[in-house]
Amino acid sequence: MVSALPAMAQEPPAAAPPSAQKAEEATPKPSSMTIIDSGTIVEILKSDLVLLDNNKRYRLDNIRIPLYYDSFALDELKNNFLNKQVNIYTYHKPEELTDRYGVPLVHVMGEGGNWIQGHLVSKGFAWATSTETSRRMVGTLKDAEE
Repeated sequence: MVSALPAMAQEPPAAAPPSAQKAEEATPKPSSMTIIDSGTIVEILKSDLVLLDNNKRYRLDNIRIPLYYDSFALDELKNNFLNKQVNIYTYHKPEELTDRYGVPLVHVMGEGGNWIQGHLVSKGFAWATSTETSRRMVGTLKDAEE
């Protein structure tokens, strides 16, 4: 017997309740990682891919954005991070952990300590995910999902 999946909502997810916002503020950030770059985000290429003013591309590590929320995540990134100064963090050398196109998988921290991955997950636009080589921040992101 196959059950039907529930219909998808036609509205973006609601803003996080105040308790979730407090949890997001208390969420550990990738400060224990090494900063490998910094600059201004000049373009949001995809909902998980940013371009800095030094012409370097970085893919957001440890998150997956469901197709349905892709446009909402893009808007969220553009509204909150476009033309903002960021630091790029990783546990690895940039060439050691890349996507299939050779783009480094990283964590991005914006102005005021706003962690992009934590922001997207806590707003409901992304899910925490891991790979066998990248799982240190997944627990923290899973907490933000709650």
